[in-house]
Formats: sequence, structure tokens, C-alpha cells
Amino acid sequence: WRSANDGFTWTPFVKGLFAGGVDALQRGGGWLYAGTTGRGMFRIRELPLVSIESSPSGVTFLVDGQTATGPFLAFWDAGSVHTITPVLRNTADVREEFLGWSDGAAQARTITATDANSWVMAAIKRSFKLSATAAPATGGSVTFAPTSPDGFYPERSFVTVIPVPADDHRVAGFSGQ
Repeated sequence: WRSANDGFTWTPFVKGLFAGGVDALQRGGGWLYAGTTGRGMFRIRELPLVSIESSPSGVTFLVDGQTATGPFLAFWDAGSVHTITPVLRNTADVREEFLGWSDGAAQARTITATDANSWVMAAIKRSFKLSATAAPATGGSVTFAPTSPDGFYPERSFVTVIPVPADDHRVAGFSGQ
């Protein structure tokens, strides 16, 4: 068996397991065994992880006072208690609303680490401000269907863009994002 301090260099699995020469993986008795091509067998202790995720992905969390972007994986000692709160973006163009945790906990919550893997997911409703103008401004207007009282639309919703040309003008196309 080889260990991290036996003088060999361990290859991080940044491009998948096979990038590090791993041919096979096996779990057993709290250990992870990795069979490699030409370098023998490696054994590392299997650690219980806490996974903090969000839907949609990429939400920022405040974990024990430090910011982290989900999905976030941590190894914490069993019995240790940690605070987690989603950090919601509310800008002129983006609005996020907390909907709930997968286990029903409050928005600002704690997690007590155990000796087993655990997982929680935050559901977030993300909306974006949609705006459009005609060029030239006297050439007409642009409306959206369905209408929104504040101009925000939920992420992944379908919105129809309707150009309304002024008299003696026509729509030449769309530009922008």
C-alpha cells in the first residue's frame, strides 16, 4: 500500500479518474482502493462528506461565516455544528428568493455533521429584469407577453417579444442580449 507521505506524487483527479491513471475503484471497510496502471494499488480513508447544493446551481452560501458557491462539499468532524445561509442576489437586474431546504429547515440553518454522508439542497427562485427599447425612440415600442408589473421574469420562463412599429416605420431586426 502507498500513502500520501511515502514519497510518491498523487495526481489530482481534475480531469476525471482516468487522467490520474486509475483503472478501477473499490470501496470496503471505510477505505477507498484505487487500482492504477503500472503504479500499483492506492488506499485512502473514505471520509463522510456534507454536500450543500442548490437548484438552480451556482447559488452562494455563507458557511460558518465564509462564502462558498454550491455545490459545496465539506468534511467535518462528527458532532460539529455548522451554520449555513444562502446569500441571495437582489440587484437592479437579478432577484433571488429562497423557497426552502430539501429537509424543510429554516433559511438560516445549522447542520450537525455525522459519520455518514449527508446532503441538503436549497430551492431558489431566480428572476431577471427584461427590458427593450426601439431605435430610434420615435420608431415605436417593444412589449412583452405575458406582461410583468415590475419587469422581472422567472428564470427559464418563456416571454414573447412584440415589436410595435410607429406609423411609417418597420421592424428591421433585433440586437443585444
